[in-house]
Order: sequence, then C-alpha cells, then structure tokens
Amino acid sequence: MGASPRNPFIPTFGVSPSVFAGRNAVVEAFGRGLEGGVGDPRRALLLSGPRGIGKTVTLNELEDEAKRRGWVVLRAQPHNLVPLLVDTAIPHARSTLSQQPEGRRRITGVNIAGIGGVRSEIDDGHDPAPSLITGLNSLADEAGADSGILVTVDEVQSAPSDQLWELTAAVQDLMRDNRNIAFAAAGLPEGIATLLQHPGTTFLRRAQHSNLGPMSPEQTAEVLSQTAEAGGAAFDNEALCLAVGMSRGYPFLIQLIGFHLFERAGAGGTITAGDVEAVRDDVLDTLGQLVHAPALSGVPPKQEEFLVAMAQVQEELAAVPTAAIARELGATPQSLTMARQALLRRELVYSPKHGYLNFTIPHMGHHLLGRGLRDSGWD
Repeated sequence: MGASPRNPFIPTFGVSPSVFAGRNAVVEAFGRGLEGGVGDPRRALLLSGPRGIGKTVTLNELEDEAKRRGWVVLRAQPHNLVPLLVDTAIPHARSTLSQQPEGRRRITGVNIAGIGGVRSEIDDGHDPAPSLITGLNSLADEAGADSGILVTVDEVQSAPSDQLWELTAAVQDLMRDNRNIAFAAAGLPEGIATLLQHPGTTFLRRAQHSNLGPMSPEQTAEVLSQTAEAGGAAFDNEALCLAVGMSRGYPFLIQLIGFHLFERAGAGGTITAGDVEAVRDDVLDTLGQLVHAPALSGVPPKQEEFLVAMAQVQEELAAVPTAAIARELGATPQSLTMARQALLRRELVYSPKHGYLNFTIPHMGHHLLGRGLRDSGWD
C-alpha cells in the first residue's frame, strides 16, 4: 500500500500555507518599494496584528519577494539581535557571496537565520566585522549595486530596545549613504505600541505600518477550496459556507479547520456540513490552547471580568452592545470606559460600529466561558 496523501493544510505558526491569499497587496507594495530605488518609503515596513493573523507568513513572503530580486535576506532573531547578525549572519552571507563567480554576485537570495547558537568560524579571508554598520556596508559592497539587503525581525516587541535602536540606526545610516537596504518587522500590536514610545525608535515610527486584519469571506473560501483540491479533496457548498463562517477569516483558524476536515474526509473525499460540525470541538480546543490562552496572559482581573461579561451576552459571533455588557456587570457604560479602552489598545476587542464591541480573535467568548470545564464522561 502506498503512503497516505499528505494533509495540504498547515496549522503551524510561521509556516507558509499551500495557498497564500489576502496579503498580496502588502507584498506587492513592498516589492514595488524594492524596485523603486533608494529612498522609496515602502522599503521600511512594520506589520502588526494579533496572534495567528498571518504576520510571520507575510514576513516570509516579503523575504521571498526580495530573494526573487536577488537580494540578500538577513533574518534577525529578536532575543539576540545585533550579536547574531554581526558574528554569524553577516559573515555567513559574505562567505556565500565570495564563493560566487565574478560577475554572478547577484544571488537569488541567501536566507540567514541566526539561530541555534552556532557561531561562524569561516576562514574566508575577511576580518571579523567590528560593528554592525561596517558589517552591513561590507556585505553591500560584496552584493553589488544590482542587489540589496533585506533585514527582517519577527516578534519585534521582544527585542531589547538598545539593540533594536542599534539595528535601525545602522539601516538608516546605510539608507543615507544610498545603499540598497530594506527593513521589515512584525509584532503584536500592544508590544509595538509600547516599543514605539521609546525615544530610540524614531525610524520605526516613520516606517510604513500595516495592521493585518481578517481575510474576506471570498479569500477564505478560495484558500479552503484550493488547498483541499491540492490534496485531492473537495468541499460541498454547504460545508464550505459553514467552514468560512467558523473561521471568520482568521488565517491560523482557516488552516486549523481545513486540517481537521481533510483528516476526516481524506484524499478523494467530499467534505460535508456534518464534517464541519464534527470537528468543531477539536478545532476550538486547539485554538484556545494555542491562541486564546496566550492572548489573555497578563490581562488584569477587571479587564477579564469585562471580557467574560461580553462573552456571556454575545449571541453566536455577533457584535455586542456596550450597554449589554454594563447591564451584565451591574455597572454603567461610563464606568467601564477605562477597561474598554485598555482592551481596545490590547486589540483583544474591536468596535465594528459605535456602541458595539466584538472579539478580535474569533471564538474568544467560547474559550472564556469554557475554561476549566472538562467533561470526563463520568459526571
């Protein structure tokens, strides 16, 4: 017997899905910035959004866009930002470039992830770079005028502020010297907002900012149906409509729903409405563990009370009147203003229209009301 067909859905954070959709405008604009030459404002980009919204995947696509143009990609790690670039990533990239035949220095992309604690000991005839600026300048020299350098940072809110300042100052310095360099970073909204208040982050405040939101119903249906087809399965119309509705356009949830449905239907199978209902509990449990619980970590008690009350009065996934939350808490809407504003800043809730709130991450209410409830089958 042959091996079972691989599940084409990928519910793994940071791994690019089989079908990429919904962020094409961001990627294309960044690509035009790379083509636009030194000084193009689109060469500095800051992505933000809640967990699972597709920030890392979009960052991957930006890197691929640069590689297609022969740019060198330096993927910096937030917890050891500058040392790994200076000691590992830049020397590795220079070594790779130096091995290219003369006249072929426009490489198709070197993706250097400074991870694993591996320190480069390559004897390539170059002295160790004494600083980040000189290292980047040397790399730019070797890359040549037809190439460029893209530096990316994921989870940028976790980077030490002094190292982030050093990195952005170096990037800005190379830009002022008419070097082909670009910068893209991604992070959680609240962390980025705090980061941008630091006096050393002027460069980031001036960068173009893209706050990633849910995909449209049409884009969601496209991803679900095309990915299933790639694995040899198909949705019937009712199942596709239900799966789209359950996902609310949330990229990680789209992949998670699709993964469970494909496991149930298999290659050559047809996904039905019954399948969507059957996987619902497993999907929401996984979403709660991987997305809801981390998002709620550190939320103060008063704000959590607000969220629980909101969950108790929410019907299906509809927006909730602020007045209804106040009634549930036995309070006035005015007395809840501070909690409401804090939750908006955390991007745990959003306001689709005046006087109403909804959860930013789908099914948050289900998680809030179900925490600690476990049916063992004996009670």
